[in-house]
Amino acid sequence: SYDLGLLYYAENIPSKDRDEAYARCFKLLSQAADAGYGPAQYELGYMYLSGDATAKDPEKGLSLVKQAAEGGYVEAQERLAHSYWGQPSSDHQYLWPGLAVNMDEATKWFKRAADAGSASSAFYLGYIYASGKDVPLNYAEAAKWYSKAVGHNLNGAENNLANLYAWGLGVPRDYNKAMELYNQAVAMGSSTAQYNIYEVKLYAPEPYRDRREAVREIRKMAESGYGYAQSTMGDIYAGGLGVTRNYGEAAKWYEQAAAGG
Repeated sequence: SYDLGLLYYAENIPSKDRDEAYARCFKLLSQAADAGYGPAQYELGYMYLSGDATAKDPEKGLSLVKQAAEGGYVEAQERLAHSYWGQPSSDHQYLWPGLAVNMDEATKWFKRAADAGSASSAFYLGYIYASGKDVPLNYAEAAKWYSKAVGHNLNGAENNLANLYAWGLGVPRDYNKAMELYNQAVAMGSSTAQYNIYEVKLYAPEPYRDRREAVREIRKMAESGYGYAQSTMGDIYAGGLGVTRNYGEAAKWYEQAAAGG
């Protein structure tokens, strides 16, 4: 009844037939939801939120979404996680209205989804613990969750985990592992990871340091308008890293970085 119900909820239904179609959808989804089918509970919850085919009742809708989440429906878990975090994503742009930010609930639902195989939820957990903005900073926990997100076409996971290995945050410092992960992210199109490779080559000890290459490539990125690279060029000239110290040149790059925001 769930699949048939969704057919009656399609956007291409003529407006003159929409009320009848939505009523049929509501009936069929209700049957599936009563039988404990998570996707039906989730969709029905949104019908109560929007008022399609029934009176608006966000509280009842939320109850249905929570039932779906408790039953293991990952999309419902992710929606609740983002809503309790107060941060949308490309996949979940609309947060459930009226929910106060609650990081205990947010991390609970992200963990449930990540443990069920959601790479994006694992990534967001890594970000939350690594940023320390909404929960206490915990790089080891960040590394744990980023590791679960690696290998799922989320170049941010590879890049961010590489940062932890490069600087020994929450994991033992391992430049080889960091470079391996950075290169994986670059292969997926991450310019941030490409920049980070050169930053490691700028600051790392031998044999990983290559300041000549680092300065050359960071300069290219800075000249193309990349703000982080412009700021780093300021650091390079201020600190005499692979170049003759030149405070005037440092100031020029810092000003360009500041102008770009």
